[in-house]
Amino acid sequence: MLALAFLPQYTAQMAADITGDPLAGQIVDDLARKNFFTDKRNGPVASYQFHALFREFLTRKARAVFSDSDLRQRQKASALLMEQNKGFGTAVELYRELEDFAEVERIILSQAEGMWSRGHSETISRWIRYLPYEWVEARPMLLYWSAKTEFFSNPPHARQLLEQAYPVFSAAGQIPQQVMVASEILRCYFNEWKEFQGDRAVDRTLEKFAGRTRQPVARAHAGQRILRPAAGADVQAKPHRPVLKACAIACQR
Repeated sequence: MLALAFLPQYTAQMAADITGDPLAGQIVDDLARKNFFTDKRNGPVASYQFHALFREFLTRKARAVFSDSDLRQRQKASALLMEQNKGFGTAVELYRELEDFAEVERIILSQAEGMWSRGHSETISRWIRYLPYEWVEARPMLLYWSAKTEFFSNPPHARQLLEQAYPVFSAAGQIPQQVMVASEILRCYFNEWKEFQGDRAVDRTLEKFAGRTRQPVARAHAGQRILRPAAGADVQAKPHRPVLKACAIACQR
């Protein structure tokens, strides 16, 4: 039972995997049938969970019984098992407790796009806040996703985060990422209802895009990402800007 303490919910197969006992699923099913502090939820695949106070007791017991290294290994195994079964929230919480920030970052970056599309921006933001500020500040993709979660609530701060991310992508010569950041900076201006007066990150990306992007499909996609929010950000109020004209021409090649 102690091996199951860090799993808030699990299937019979997960119980067997984490304990190494092929009969573990039968044991927890028997516990649920006897109402022994275990609930069973029927579905396509039945799942189980301990009552909250019983799980808390098991967790305390596990911390008292296992050595630090053994406990850490069991928590990591539980996190990995939850991740494999799409329990990303539990996995993040376990990695956070272990201060395994690289694993927290990995889950964030692998899941952020899908979570964002489903409207789970607050969860992304909370997970990023689990990381030390210095860790986030040094990683442009985390800055990018942190900014995305603040697009509507705090556009000026979102733009500030994006402008921190841009030089890192620029130094690495990562033009697609520069295009991505520049387009979102323009969206921030739009969300602020503020006329765009020029932004170094945006201008540099437009210049690189107009002069260096050679593949037609990539060029068209990148141009759309930049010019669409540019219009919304009132860049159209300054159609004489040469770099915008060059970028538009590049899209048409």
